[in-house]
Amino acid sequence: MKRDLDLQRNLLLEVEGCNDLDGLGFVAEALKGHGHPEGYLEQGRFMNEVEEYNLKKLEEAGYISTAFHGEFWVVNLTHAGHEFVDSTRDNGIWHKTKTALVQFGGSVTLEGAKVVASGIVKAQIKQRLGLDIEL
Repeated sequence: MKRDLDLQRNLLLEVEGCNDLDGLGFVAEALKGHGHPEGYLEQGRFMNEVEEYNLKKLEEAGYISTAFHGEFWVVNLTHAGHEFVDSTRDNGIWHKTKTALVQFGGSVTLEGAKVVASGIVKAQIKQRLGLDIEL
């Protein structure tokens, strides 16, 4: 299975948007209809295999923390996850980031995407405000 940076970004944004301090719950779609009604998840949803794989990769990279409660995950952003979301939240910046990365070819990492996105934000701040800042 392959990583999907767009999906990973969307999952991080979704977790960030959760208002529950305990985190956002995810249950494997395979458990639908096996005693786990959708109402069981007050702050969460079912996930498919591709989402589960990408959540595991986000955890390995240190962007999320997970806790397992029975058959579902509770997911929270780590500091690194918040940093990535802050760098790539704007859809225009995300599009420019992906375009820039594709021009260089090869594989793209989350960290690489964050660095490029931060550079784009820095350039926009300099252009609009005339400020040189370190991000």
